[in-house]
Amino acid sequence: YIQKELPQVKEIFFDDDTFTDFKPRAEAIARGLGKLGVTWSCNAKANVPYETLKVMKENGLRLLLVGYESGNQQILFNIKKGLRTDIARTFSKNCRNLGITIHGTFILGLPGETRDTIEETIRYAQEINPHTIQVSLAAPYPGTRLYQEALENGWLT
Repeated sequence: YIQKELPQVKEIFFDDDTFTDFKPRAEAIARGLGKLGVTWSCNAKANVPYETLKVMKENGLRLLLVGYESGNQQILFNIKKGLRTDIARTFSKNCRNLGITIHGTFILGLPGETRDTIEETIRYAQEINPHTIQVSLAAPYPGTRLYQEALENGWLT
């Protein structure tokens, strides 16, 4: 449909935080896009195995938007990220070896953050070396666990 009705579109971005959670689904979508000759990008967790990344790249993947959040393992535990920094390092190396561009996102000010953990995150970002980065400040939106924690700890006035 897009190729026919919107020929000016050069790339499709799948803004789905769960796109790579179920590897067989991600690979099937990639293969379908590959048959169409489409260039595409998507969100990904930094734990996608090499073989899945390879299938995605071979079928038109250009870029992954990856939420690393922090380079400090305790901060990742605090926010229940479900990601280990060593796995993310391997993932990042695999992406680079396959020629997949990474836009890495990081959040400063998460629960437990200190000057030292921020400096650790900076070193981590330099090490994993994403092509582009985005740095945000933690925002305790009403209805989120972070907001509740901010209320309980008197962080909000």
